[in-house]
Amino acid sequence: MLETLVAELRKVDGQLGKLIAQLKHFEEKIVKELDDLKSQVAATIGVEKSAVALIQGLAAQLAALAGQAVVNPADLAQLSADLKASADELAASVAANPAP
Repeated sequence: MLETLVAELRKVDGQLGKLIAQLKHFEEKIVKELDDLKSQVAATIGVEKSAVALIQGLAAQLAALAGQAVVNPADLAQLSADLKASADELAASVAANPAP
């Protein structure tokens, strides 16, 4: 009877060992996924802040142009070039950090 009990305890111990190994693997997987998610959130926040800065900068430039009595065509051309460069930079940033 004692031998049977010891055998059953060893069997349970082996099963617990396997369960613990599976739980450790699951924990490692969850930690990695959480780290990946944190990185994605940080990248997204960076892109959003860049977009806000871009829009605020363009609004300020437009306000400055609107306040002029006569708008210089070269100023408009420069604003257009700045807008294209900023839009290209933002598009590249968004493409580099796709949503999961």
